[in-house]
Amino acid sequence: MILCSQVKAVVTELSELITRIKADHKIQKIVEEPLSINIFTTGGTSTTGVNGQFIFSQILIDCLLRLKTNKADKKELIDHCKQQYQGNSVELSNLREFREDYSPKKALWWYTRESFFYKTLNAAL
Repeated sequence: MILCSQVKAVVTELSELITRIKADHKIQKIVEEPLSINIFTTGGTSTTGVNGQFIFSQILIDCLLRLKTNKADKKELIDHCKQQYQGNSVELSNLREFREDYSPKKALWWYTRESFFYKTLNAAL
């Protein structure tokens, strides 16, 4: 008689085999399920001493740096901001500069500048 550590059971009934397969599948699914870890309490404070605002800003900056260029999205943002800042000559001037000068490499520069871009993006978030 050959013993194998891989064999879990010898089953002769089809219904028992199906039951065992289902049970094994449930266990395997639980084992492979990703583990979600939250380091913040419901009040937004960190359980590890990490500042949530800092992490949020780092993730935001990373996302901004990874954005792909899309002329239609840029035009939509400009059109929205024109309506939002109608009558505000300073922001409309910033908007013209943005339209002519923006590039993905300058996304962080535009975000950190006190202008419509910073205000609009933070309002959306």
